[in-house]
Amino acid sequence: MRGGGLKKPRSQLQDRRQGRHTGIVLAFMKPDEPPPEIPAGRWLGSTKALWASFWAAPIAQLVDRVADLGRLQRWILYVDEWSRLMRSFRRERMVKGSRGQNVVSPMLQAALALEAKIAEVEARFGLTPSDRMRLGISFGEAHRSLADLNADLDVVADEEYALPADFQPSAPAKAGRKKARRRGAAS
Repeated sequence: MRGGGLKKPRSQLQDRRQGRHTGIVLAFMKPDEPPPEIPAGRWLGSTKALWASFWAAPIAQLVDRVADLGRLQRWILYVDEWSRLMRSFRRERMVKGSRGQNVVSPMLQAALALEAKIAEVEARFGLTPSDRMRLGISFGEAHRSLADLNADLDVVADEEYALPADFQPSAPAKAGRKKARRRGAAS
């Protein structure tokens, strides 16, 4: 339908040109493989928790564990380092500059640079709702059967507006009767 009509959600569109897909719908399933171990090193507890929650989320189903793991490991390293820099910055926001003047701690500039890299990786992997929309990824109802979806449609929320079981719609008025009335009124 052209021009402002109802449009399908991006996940339901079909683009058959050259085998392209316009959207990916993910069902939340537990992956068969265990999550990869966080790289060796001393990690903050919040970083370990983030790594575990990423691999437990449905978006992790899209990750190619061979090709994408290196970038994800750099992402978790950036997140850990950002947390450490922000902790240091919060302890001492102002420091003495080279001429003895008070200046903002250089930890903030380093943290902001890392934040840009973190945001870039998160965008590429669809880790925010807007990035998932941009990539055409949607979650949710893919795991539900057609019968489940139809059953939801059959449920009437408010019994007051439900039609009786024996309801029969009336037949539409025939056009011939209207014309006869018009002719009679004109004469």
